[in-house]
Amino acid sequence: MALKRIYEAYTEVSRQDDPQNPGVYTIQYEYTYSFWDDVAKAVEAGTQPSSYMGGYAGAPPEPQAYSWPTDTPLDAYTVPTDPAAAGYVAQYAGQYVTVYHDGAGGVTYAPADVCDLAIKNIRPQAPSGPGAPGSVSFEATTSAATVTVNVHEAASGAFVLSLFQVAPGLLGTNLAPGNYALRVQDAQGCQLGISPEILFTVPTAPALVVLGCMDEEATNYNPLATEDNGTCRYAPRWVGAWSPEGVKVTVAPAGDPLPAYLSAELLAGYPVGHPLAASRPLVRVALLRATVAPSGLATFDLAPYLRAELGSLQQGARRLDLNSATAHTSDLFVGFQLLVGGASVAKGYALNSALDEVTLELLRGSDLPLSPFGKTLPVWGGYDFPVYALDEDPSGRFGLVTPRPAANDGTKDIRVVNLPCPRYGLPVAWLAPGGGFGYWVFAGNHALGDEVGEGQSYLEATTQQLRYSSRTASRQVVEASSGVFSQRALAEGLRTLRRSVQAWYQPEGPGTTWVPITLKGGSFPAYREGRNRYEATIQFTEAVPQYVQGQ
Repeated sequence: MALKRIYEAYTEVSRQDDPQNPGVYTIQYEYTYSFWDDVAKAVEAGTQPSSYMGGYAGAPPEPQAYSWPTDTPLDAYTVPTDPAAAGYVAQYAGQYVTVYHDGAGGVTYAPADVCDLAIKNIRPQAPSGPGAPGSVSFEATTSAATVTVNVHEAASGAFVLSLFQVAPGLLGTNLAPGNYALRVQDAQGCQLGISPEILFTVPTAPALVVLGCMDEEATNYNPLATEDNGTCRYAPRWVGAWSPEGVKVTVAPAGDPLPAYLSAELLAGYPVGHPLAASRPLVRVALLRATVAPSGLATFDLAPYLRAELGSLQQGARRLDLNSATAHTSDLFVGFQLLVGGASVAKGYALNSALDEVTLELLRGSDLPLSPFGKTLPVWGGYDFPVYALDEDPSGRFGLVTPRPAANDGTKDIRVVNLPCPRYGLPVAWLAPGGGFGYWVFAGNHALGDEVGEGQSYLEATTQQLRYSSRTASRQVVEASSGVFSQRALAEGLRTLRRSVQAWYQPEGPGTTWVPITLKGGSFPAYREGRNRYEATIQFTEAVPQYVQGQ
């Protein structure tokens, strides 16, 4: 309901002074009122008692009579033809009329011009961005010279703004997002938006979508991104667990004064999402403490702890077992994370190698094999030993060690050298200082003989199982020859056997059990200018389990 006050009159009935408060008085009135209901299209009138007290400080003024001007339209509408409808006036049924005040609280009707006011094409617009306003535009058509537009809140009816007596046509205004009602009246008294209401909604600004990488650990992290589009790229940090400089992490502790010591928590395993995380998740392996130097830095060396995490778990300690199903995958490397105060200060992957970080970074993703022979790989017919390379998942987030075929790939200039198979082939493998494995098929030769005769039984040193002597399975010192070859790269790679932390051989030939050995001695050719023939010899014994070399 929308009521317009059209008439008020106050008739004094009595007046009484307050004997205890000189000057203060009370007047009793008969209050007569009249309102025009522009929804019901009718006058609402009545008389009721009213009182007024005045004469004291701050008293309001006495009520005054009011009368709506008789020449100003109260309303304009088309009178319905249905006698039961609101606003029915038999004399003007079906006509468009203007309603005026008669000067005494009643109304009169006068036929008006045809109301041709129309509102169309209402187009609310959301804000264009943060801090920008919304808006609404619409088209007002009428034969009148001007229109007045009022905007109200839809729910409360509260007035918002007005466009007063503007020319009809395409109109608009800025508005905050919300629900609104539009009321329009032209200069001829035509009105729209009272019943029914003209409602519209200015929508809120759509969320600003910035696509990008939202992972702070990624190399292309975008702090402004609101939606991750899967483009994150990473740079896994590889370290050599056996590198001479160790695995150093330097931390600048906070606080004033600086603490004397700094504690850190070392986790080892594989992070969530890594292909190997299910079998070996990140767990705490050590709680470290480092002295804070006068420079304000504390340095942790992770190498001793990460070395202990490499290799397959045997008898409560980690040793690299070449017969293990994981010897060529998770036993070669392990993920790590260093936490200080619960915050990550370093993370990466430790490779079972002595290479420094710079070399490892060059190898990462290069497809070059982790082999002491580099780009020149020796192969023997009937003998198959895989080589490996540092790799990563497609995003670069997770480090991997994956197999590579020992064959020419046409892209990395890998050279395969086919060597002749010896009469009594003796495969020897070793953990290369650069990571991965070295592999060579030697010619076995028993320089010092066997403890037992050929074909006789004995207990094998590593497994304590009953075995029978063969030409290449000696419990004494075995001497083997590499055979003659001419490639310098092979000579340099073969010399890494002398510096290996672990080595094995297959006394029963390819496809059989790998047995750990202890290298006793041997001769390795050194490179000399003009020399193009090389041959190496090694001497070794089978290693008793508790004396396995290296880890």
